[in-house]
Amino acid sequence: MSKFPSIRITIPTYNSASDIDRTLDSIEAQEYPKENIFILIVDFGSTDGTVEKVLARSGKRLGIMQLPDARWGRTTVATAWKQNAHQLPLGIPLTLEQGDYLYSNCLRRLVDFQKKTRQHVRQANLLIVTDIDTRLADGTLQKSMPLYSRPCFFRAHTDDGIAFVERGFRQRMLSFGVFPSAQCDTGSTFFNQRSWWQWLSNYGMVGSIAYLPEALCIRNAEGKLDDPLDDILFRLDNIISLNRMVQETPYIYVAGKKYDECARRQLALYSLWRSSQAAEQGTMRDAEDCFLMARVIDDTITEEPIWAELQDFFAREQHADLKNIVARWERKEPPAEPKWPLPRNFAEVLLFKLKRCFAHGRRTALAER
Repeated sequence: MSKFPSIRITIPTYNSASDIDRTLDSIEAQEYPKENIFILIVDFGSTDGTVEKVLARSGKRLGIMQLPDARWGRTTVATAWKQNAHQLPLGIPLTLEQGDYLYSNCLRRLVDFQKKTRQHVRQANLLIVTDIDTRLADGTLQKSMPLYSRPCFFRAHTDDGIAFVERGFRQRMLSFGVFPSAQCDTGSTFFNQRSWWQWLSNYGMVGSIAYLPEALCIRNAEGKLDDPLDDILFRLDNIISLNRMVQETPYIYVAGKKYDECARRQLALYSLWRSSQAAEQGTMRDAEDCFLMARVIDDTITEEPIWAELQDFFAREQHADLKNIVARWERKEPPAEPKWPLPRNFAEVLLFKLKRCFAHGRRTALAER
């Protein structure tokens, strides 16, 4: 890999005239050679001047494609990437949302971390994920809390991959380094990064994932894809599809059975979280729909204290305090120690290699049963 490999950035847009400049300016300010950054804006029928703004600054390495008849929704990112594959030079893929702001060292850190990880994980399919800070509706910045204490590596269909999902089912991530599956229409729709943890689970079948506990980007708290019930149903569809796929691969299925239980539990909790959010925003129909969906997804969710509190709230019980319910979701636990930390010295390199050899032998034995 060259010192500064080409990076191809895709940004799907729809009526983003108010914040597209923020994203493009942050890319322009990167501590990375400008001649190695290629950007494609895929616009889904904007009517607010987004296209005109992009055209006004369009250059040799910035292009725009208009898809006025395409659907803006759950398949947006997959549709945009299909255009990217034909329009931009080869390079490492990165998808951004409209309004994203990249810290000035973002691209350099992603490339450096990918190079460092490949010294220990010699696998063609390597996905890099990092944390994201959040810009709240009032403009204040909410810093992310890392899931793990140091950079680490995992495959999704393993105990450490499941632990990653359990700790971060609400965490927002920036992913770098892998194209969506060519099996597209159904497969790559879960490249929609709002369902990132389910996309990671599918990707983990064929590739490896490395986590960098740094926030390299700021993303808006609310996006234009946020129909909560549609989002939850989409994630549930992914879980069901994944469960069918893992049954066809013996060693994945062993972990996959556990993963299915884990994914349903976390999606049920996610549904309750979205219910709390909707209630706080005053959209009570969405709040009640999300609350009811949680039990459909996993009927054991009723054992959670938060379920009873929300049930009381919807029954208009006086003792139910919505602020306390919302506050329950604030994650306070410190970053965990990862099972597969990336090595920092010679001794850790040897230990890492031994653990990988043992894990490979175990997967082979399971597949032969």
